[in-house]
Parts: sequence; C-alpha cells; structure tokens
Amino acid sequence: MKKYFCFWWNAVLQIFLIALNLCEAAFHSYKHHWRLVPWSLAVAGFLVGINFLGYKLRMKQLQLMAELQARHAEMIQVLEARVMGPEAMTKAEENLALVVKALDVEVQGSCYFLKVKKQFFRISARAIYECSPSYQAIQGTCMQHGGLPIPEAIATMLLLLKNDPGIFHKWRNDAGTNYGA
Repeated sequence: MKKYFCFWWNAVLQIFLIALNLCEAAFHSYKHHWRLVPWSLAVAGFLVGINFLGYKLRMKQLQLMAELQARHAEMIQVLEARVMGPEAMTKAEENLALVVKALDVEVQGSCYFLKVKKQFFRISARAIYECSPSYQAIQGTCMQHGGLPIPEAIATMLLLLKNDPGIFHKWRNDAGTNYGA
C-alpha cells in the first residue's frame, strides 16, 4: 500500500509542478516578459519528458520481471520433473485435470479461477488471490507446495478452497502455518 501511495503522491507532485510552470509561462506572457516564457515552457517540457521516460522504464522493468518469473517457474517445473520422474508429473497433471473438471474451474493459461458461493479465487503456481467478480486481485498470499508437484499442489488448493473458502484468510493471516483438510 505504501508503494502505491508514494507512486500517486509523486504523480500528483509532478502534475502540480508542470501546471505551475505552464501558469508561470502564461503569467510571463500576460506581463509581456517574453524572454522568460521559453524557459518556463522548457522546464514544463523537461518534466513531461522525464516522467515519460520514467514510465517507459517502469513498464520495461515490469515486462522483464514477468519474463524472468515465467522462466523461473519453468525451470522449477523442469527440476521437479527430473527429481520426481515423469510418471509423477503426468499423474499430477491428470489429477489436476480431474479436479478442474469436477469443480468446474475456469482455466486461462497457468491460472485457475474458482468461484465458491460469493467468493472468487485465482490460483497460480506460486500464489492464491481472493478476487472481485471480474477476477481482479484484491488480496493474495503465496503458496508453498512442500515438495509436491505444482499441478498436485494446485489441485489440493482448489479442493481445500472449495471445501472451506475461509481457509484463505487463515493462510493469509498466519503465514507459514499449514492448514489442511
């Protein structure tokens, strides 16, 4: 929450400073101080340029981080498949397919969307999120699978959440404690 507050505070401050420079340019133009107008406009343009570059760099960083996380998840799955053997991974994927079919879970890519009564959950390989009805994440917690193949851990989380959706708040509030069926 603090990170987002700082981001919005910075955005408000930058908009205020740009507006202040534009008002200063208008004031100098009104008072016929023509030599000062280009300087005020240049400062406003500089601030806009710096903010645009900062935004582009932030988007690039987020894109690189998403690619890195995806590659990391793939590497973990490859390593788990080597350790457990291909039979364990295929069996885990079969079990996950059965659970998805039985619970009528919506699958998009590597995310599983579960509706339990009036609660909505999005489950991925490393995190569980409580969501709004449009599946926008509201709050989340990370998921540790303790040596289980990732598909098996996802199937377990789906079954546990379907059985008791309140368990999500126990996981979120008491990190590190295992709550099972």
